[in-house]
Amino acid sequence: MIQKLIAKHDLEYLLANIKIAEDSTSKGRVKNPAAYLIKAIQNDYRHPKLVQTIDEKLIAKKSIEKFNTSENKFKLKQQIASLSKGTLMDCKKNFELYLNDNPFFKKILETKGIENDIIQNQWLRFMRSKFI
Repeated sequence: MIQKLIAKHDLEYLLANIKIAEDSTSKGRVKNPAAYLIKAIQNDYRHPKLVQTIDEKLIAKKSIEKFNTSENKFKLKQQIASLSKGTLMDCKKNFELYLNDNPFFKKILETKGIENDIIQNQWLRFMRSKFI
């Protein structure tokens, strides 16, 4: 069920609802965190004022699509390959800290490993932020 929900929704949507589930759980309001998380994702527990407008979502989606072109990924991978070993190691350490601060990505890393497509995509986004 969770795989279907992940495939159906964008990352921002998922992370916002995960954050809501985490906050409610940590405040002791939830007896079954897993069930609450699934309901949050299914029913979108985000506050309506915080949800982006359709135009903003389209702009964000076009930006992601532009980045995801193979040419842009290829250029970014070339830039990453040109880094010194020390710089690359520092980037990897910072990326690992970034993943560990996010329970969603941390769980994927723990269960699926570094080669998982979601983790690899996050790595490229993380590194893109270093070059832009």
